[in-house]
Amino acid sequence: DRYGSLLQKRVIVGKSYQHWRTLAREYEQFSSERDAIVQEIDYLTFVVEEIGHLALKENEEDELIATRSKLQQREKHHRMINEVLAVMAVEKITSHLQQAKKLLLKQSSILAMDYTIDQLEQILSLLSESEQQLLEKLGYAESSSLEAVEDRLFTIRGIARKHQIHANELGSFFNESRERLTQLI
Repeated sequence: DRYGSLLQKRVIVGKSYQHWRTLAREYEQFSSERDAIVQEIDYLTFVVEEIGHLALKENEEDELIATRSKLQQREKHHRMINEVLAVMAVEKITSHLQQAKKLLLKQSSILAMDYTIDQLEQILSLLSESEQQLLEKLGYAESSSLEAVEDRLFTIRGIARKHQIHANELGSFFNESRERLTQLI
């Protein structure tokens, strides 16, 4: 290099190479940061769409838990009412009481059974009313079914678990993700 008078050019080339190396590192760093931002934008877009699709309400998990409890209680009541109706066997009892009433009516003039016949009619009436009241209780249904409530609760908890947060924090997580996404875009 000395013989060819290239020392000065060698220094220039060395400085240029160092400058190029610095620029290449900066480019790699900017490229890496850009890729990280693009990846974060993709993630936040997914989060915002996924949680936004749920249309969460404030304290929805707590409301769903309370509703599920009420619906489970209602189902227990329905099972109990069905058991009572099965035990009562209203049709058989009614049939037997009507047969007894017919027999008494045939002999009522001889045995003076008017009071007993009236009592049987009252029993039939009360039995019919009791059955009707039980059937009305059984027919009562809330607008949401237990299965739908449990599905919604399962979905909310699943998404919260996926993002490693509590279900009650999904709303604030959604808002923070949406704000961060807006900043990045």
